[in-house]
Amino acid sequence: MKHSRVFRLASIAVIALFAWLIGMDMEGTVAQSTDYDTDDNGLIEISNLEQLDAIRYDTNGDGAADIAGNTTVYTQPFPGISHMTGCPSDGCKGYELTRSLDFDDTSSYASGAVNSHWTTGSGWHSIDEYNAIFEGSEHTISNLFSKRDGLFRSTESSAEIRNLGMIDVEIVSGYDYVGGLVGDNKGSIIASYTSGSISASRSGSGSNSLHAGGLVGHNSGSIIISYASVSVSISPVKLPFEQTAGGLVAGNKGSITASYATGNISSSRNAGGLVGQNYDGGSVTTSYATGDVTGKVSVGGLIAFMNKSSVTASYATGSVFSNLHSGGLVGILYEGGSIDACYAAGSVSGGTYTGELVGYNHGRGPITNSRVITIEDVQTPTGYIGLYKSWYIDIDNADGDDDLHTGADDVWDFGTSSQYPTLKTSEKKPATPPAPTSTPSVDYDTDDDGLIEISNLEQLDAIRYDTNGDGTAENDNPNYAQAFTGIAQGGAGCTSGCMGYELERNLDFNDTSSYASGAVNIAFTKDDGWNPIEGYDAILEGNGHTISNLYSRRSGLFESILKNAQIRRLGMSDVLIPSGRDAVGGLVGIIDGGSVADSYITGSVYGNESVGGLVGIIYGGSVADSYIIGSVYGNESVGGLVGAAHGGSVDTSYAICDVHGNESVGGLVGRNGYFSSVAASYSTGSVYGNEYVGGLVGDNDGAIVASYAIDSVYDNEYGGGLIGDNNGSVEISSYWNTETGRQTSGVGSGSSDRIHGRVTVQMQSPVGYTDLYELWRIDIDNADGDNDLSTGGDDVWDFGTSEQYPALKADIDGDGAATWQEFGHQPR
Repeated sequence: MKHSRVFRLASIAVIALFAWLIGMDMEGTVAQSTDYDTDDNGLIEISNLEQLDAIRYDTNGDGAADIAGNTTVYTQPFPGISHMTGCPSDGCKGYELTRSLDFDDTSSYASGAVNSHWTTGSGWHSIDEYNAIFEGSEHTISNLFSKRDGLFRSTESSAEIRNLGMIDVEIVSGYDYVGGLVGDNKGSIIASYTSGSISASRSGSGSNSLHAGGLVGHNSGSIIISYASVSVSISPVKLPFEQTAGGLVAGNKGSITASYATGNISSSRNAGGLVGQNYDGGSVTTSYATGDVTGKVSVGGLIAFMNKSSVTASYATGSVFSNLHSGGLVGILYEGGSIDACYAAGSVSGGTYTGELVGYNHGRGPITNSRVITIEDVQTPTGYIGLYKSWYIDIDNADGDDDLHTGADDVWDFGTSSQYPTLKTSEKKPATPPAPTSTPSVDYDTDDDGLIEISNLEQLDAIRYDTNGDGTAENDNPNYAQAFTGIAQGGAGCTSGCMGYELERNLDFNDTSSYASGAVNIAFTKDDGWNPIEGYDAILEGNGHTISNLYSRRSGLFESILKNAQIRRLGMSDVLIPSGRDAVGGLVGIIDGGSVADSYITGSVYGNESVGGLVGIIYGGSVADSYIIGSVYGNESVGGLVGAAHGGSVDTSYAICDVHGNESVGGLVGRNGYFSSVAASYSTGSVYGNEYVGGLVGDNDGAIVASYAIDSVYDNEYGGGLIGDNNGSVEISSYWNTETGRQTSGVGSGSSDRIHGRVTVQMQSPVGYTDLYELWRIDIDNADGDNDLSTGGDDVWDFGTSEQYPALKADIDGDGAATWQEFGHQPR
């Protein structure tokens, strides 16, 4: 009896379990379940906020609680739900909104009353580790309040959030990663947006970081066709606390495509209009930011900090301010960062390392097809032309070839000529000023290379009023428009924005035909003469033309050039500077981060300290493929080509020059300071001085590579055939001629390693990279990127016959003939 009873009870339990499994109750009737996937798309339908909250218990979206102990709390908001819950045979794969929801609206709650736990105190408890689809169906969730994060704390790699709007989000305080929609996104976000505010702060224990973004705090997944209109601010905290703020995303090492941000951003460090930090393979493509961005360190209109990442076909228009490293587009461009086809049109201000495009290019990352332009430039094109000709790209890779330039997607709406381009997913265009009045203008860039054309000396003089070369006079100086009659301010005919100037013909200060007025301007030729241009920060392309008979009692054509300046293929003929002071050069007085290439000077230069035939002093810039034929006179740090270099380089250049000075006097460079180098260069002439006098370099604390001198050196103390005083290094053997010079030693004082004296026949006999010159095929341009002179060598020398010295192959004046072909092998 006992066993029979146990058997009957067990049988009843099995039958009951079977009945439950097949939807039968104990009385044999069918137990009805609610269909929560009425459209059979595999997505469970959400119609109230209690159901939205319940999905935290089913993060894989299959319609069952992830943990058995949470079954009751999960099923309570979904009465009658079953595991399949009406989904197709392949099961449920996520959730979808069936209507818009509002945390402040009683009708959004199944209970019919606002849940005060979600609207006061700590507010909404963000959903963690979501790993399914969440389809917004173009509905919105309004008035989310949280002291933690947005709707989701984190999403996993299989998560997809689509077509969802978050309106009037308010987040205060916050944890490591704070976002209006997702804190830490590893999945994909498509066609979604947020509006509202994030005021992040951090106190107490925990991680030493806080990253806040209008849409996402940290992204290692993908964000496509989405935007944020959220003001983001992070309260200042002390180091070593790390903080990052972005209008769309704080930290990105995933992909952001066809997206934008319009909110204002504020953070002590790493504040970006779109992205705070873009790093480790992160990419930003066809995206923009319009908000104002402020901070203390590393601030960018689009991106604050870039490292091993890219930004393509994107722009920023907001104003930028930072005490250190502020850029209209990017604050700091670090190693491996690249910028292509991008623009910045906002104002930039601040302290150290401020740039209208990039604040500080630390890693010398490539910047291509990008420039600073005016708001009008950004607005005027109404299609994929001009600025935007490279913006028609493949963002969804539907053709599967991973090539941005095939299978292009038409994602941009260019509006009218008074509007910014916006994404076609945008509900409306940002507010813009009225369309500018159209007036006829002269095209000063007829070849559409972005360089404004100079055809007379009045125009050459006028570039001092537009030192960034964008075609707009600084402070609206009327002298600029007078020289360029009919120029369109900020346009000048440049289809992709202006970035500097170019000579159209030779100019001569003593020739009336070089003046628009038809008469010589005596202010340029008498008394103090030419007033050198100061702070030039753009391109000046000489096109192989010359400027003759420049006369000045100050310096050469430029007083100073800055880090974005490139002076190239320009000849200065018969220059006379009879009484310059400090930092005097026949072409440039001071190079502060810019470059001079393929340029030359003939004439005489006089000054006091840091005096060079071509350049007075270099700070962190470069001179390459350039030369002087003439004479230089000064007191201290006097060089035939360059007076002094501090953190700069002189490559593939030469001087045929008599140099006179007192201390640190060199045939090519007077003083080669720390972190400076002279490579593949030479000098010939007579060098006179009292102390530290060298045929090539007077005083060397830097590096000398594969160079030579055949000068006669006259000195009282520390004179050398190659170097006067050498506390630096010679990286690859360099030589001086013991027959033509007066010195018996290559070095007056200091190290003589790799410095060798040779007779004429020894220096002339090799006709290739052999013997003395075996190691002279060096990597000048570092095209292989390894910073190793011995790999990827460039063929820069022509060795002539066995009765000639090596000469440079460079076509310095741009006429198609190499140096040695024009001027013979040295000495002449």
